[in-house]
Amino acid sequence: MIAALAISGCALAASTVTPAVATPASMTPANATSTPTLPNPSAAPDAPSADDGLWYYTDTGVAEIHDSGITGEGVTIAIIDSPINLDVPDLAGARIHPRTDQLCPGFTGVEATERARHSTAMASLLVGNGAGIVEEPGVLGVAPDAEILHYAVLGVAVNECDAPLADLVTDAVEQGADILNLSIAYDSPNDAQKAIDVALAAGLVVNVAVQNQSSDRLDLLSGMPGVVSIENVDQGGNPDEFSVTGPGLDLLAPGVGIRMLRTDFSGYELDDGTSPATAWVSGVFALAKSEWPDATGNQLIQAAIRSTTPEPTTASTELPPRTDSSGYGRLDPRILLATDPSQFPDENPLLEVGATADPTETPPVTPLENAPAASRFIWLVGGFVAVTGLYALLLVVRRRRYRRGR
Repeated sequence: MIAALAISGCALAASTVTPAVATPASMTPANATSTPTLPNPSAAPDAPSADDGLWYYTDTGVAEIHDSGITGEGVTIAIIDSPINLDVPDLAGARIHPRTDQLCPGFTGVEATERARHSTAMASLLVGNGAGIVEEPGVLGVAPDAEILHYAVLGVAVNECDAPLADLVTDAVEQGADILNLSIAYDSPNDAQKAIDVALAAGLVVNVAVQNQSSDRLDLLSGMPGVVSIENVDQGGNPDEFSVTGPGLDLLAPGVGIRMLRTDFSGYELDDGTSPATAWVSGVFALAKSEWPDATGNQLIQAAIRSTTPEPTTASTELPPRTDSSGYGRLDPRILLATDPSQFPDENPLLEVGATADPTETPPVTPLENAPAASRFIWLVGGFVAVTGLYALLLVVRRRRYRRGR
């Protein structure tokens, strides 16, 4: 069973939830008892203009990299996330391989429901074709010719899929994954450690989003040594109102004002969060792996932490400087693609970086949205929550910062 915390002894009704647009002041800390402030459910999302929300593509050099013929061809990315909607126009023709039913027979994780929004958005940022919906331009993928292995076990009922994280990662390794994208949080230390150990031993680049709440230490997954932990920034390189700092922070990446599908797949809106920032980084790693196919995952990480602004250090074999507030800096795809990773040691430079995660700390209650009928609590990108029967099973999944009007 994935990261479940049983709460027995009482019957609970399913929660009514709304899109989360709360500020940090409205969040309830883990040890508090107050009720979080929920936003006005009648507030309508701002519709992006024709060029809004694509700066992650146009302003970072990704478009020029594609023009040069580097598009992620030959690279495989595994994403462990929510169910996915493969019928959206932006994913038409994408090479996405649903793998959930190989571990949970009878459940494919492919569906056109609200709970499929997060994974669909992450896949679109990775391999989207920009087709759009009606007259709205769509989401352009960072690595449109990469292949995706998709695992839908987050945000689903226990009777749909309860495969351990380590089993999902093992399958991804067996299917030839080069990169593992984890735009999620997770609260099972033993299973998480086993999963990361499997991925790193196989040479995968493991990209993990830090939590979407201010903290001076990283959460369980993003704080694990060896993974690439990612915080989001805006076009100017500035964080939004949430800031995560600590020795385990590695890279900054675009994650404010990002064009993403709406929950009902009817159009687009602008979202903030570490989830899209992490998907963007996974796409950039795919471009680098496509350009330098003989480079190992460790060498790609070595190159990436030297390919940052404002001060790249690609000419040095010494580890570059880092800070707890910015990690190694903001990843620059142009510098990374121009850097031959084979010049660096085949060693993961992040294994010695101290993790500051506290696996015993219960994540805070946050505003939630769109509860599916499931048999456990789930936080999924702004959060799906459902509770039935005598047990409430809590699965912690990455809370996307779902703030409108940015």
